[in-house]
Amino acid sequence: MQAVNPGKPSVAFLLGAVVSGWGLFYAGRPRLAAALIAALWSCLLIGGWSGLFTSRRGVFVLVAMIIVTKCVSAFAGAWFARRRIKVHSKREHFFFLAAMAVGLWLLIQPSARSRLLGFEGYRIQGNGMAPTLMTGDAFVCDSRRSDYSLGDVVAYEREGNVEVKRIAATEGNSIEIVDGDVLLNGENFGPFHSGSPREKSYSQSFERTQIARGYVFVLGDNRDNSRDSRTDGPIALANVLCKTTEIIYSVDGRKTGTAIW
Repeated sequence: MQAVNPGKPSVAFLLGAVVSGWGLFYAGRPRLAAALIAALWSCLLIGGWSGLFTSRRGVFVLVAMIIVTKCVSAFAGAWFARRRIKVHSKREHFFFLAAMAVGLWLLIQPSARSRLLGFEGYRIQGNGMAPTLMTGDAFVCDSRRSDYSLGDVVAYEREGNVEVKRIAATEGNSIEIVDGDVLLNGENFGPFHSGSPREKSYSQSFERTQIARGYVFVLGDNRDNSRDSRTDGPIALANVLCKTTEIIYSVDGRKTGTAIW
């Protein structure tokens, strides 16, 4: 049996810290590297399926999982480096990195991340949802859902941009605004979460509209300064990305970590 030159622990540690599992692969332990990566992805998929990552604490857990995996990869790789039993070729290292790059792409690419991990994160631009959400607020949302209810704050696509507003009417219902109050199927819901001082006349009324199947009607909480379904029309459910759940960062520290209702 041909002797294998021992590896350098410092190199294995560095490789494992940069790419999870790479240190073990360098140390000639591809099965351990694969097991480590499989364990990480199992935890990520279970966490996504269970909705773990749809809160600030859950995002911290996600980051912790990745950091712990890198630490295990780095220290275990350094430990096995001097005892490595196989030296992988540059080509084998390339294929390993290519596989890891695919995994990284899945974590970075929004649509893939939403489907696999069940969450998405966005940052607010504009004050159309004030005081619930203000410019600079970052929030996490649940992308596992396909049905949405009255009052849900949702993120949706409009003309290539992501907007955040509150569902004020769902498909099959009618909505109108009279003297600033929201009427759903004729029932008065009052200001309906509006934090607006009602200083602008155009926010005080909206003629009765029936919401077609597959659409929702959205309003901003800051009714006087919000571009929403009053101007853009109902939003197709196919364009709704997720339901917002929690503020993970706010310039107003008191709001950080609060649930979005």
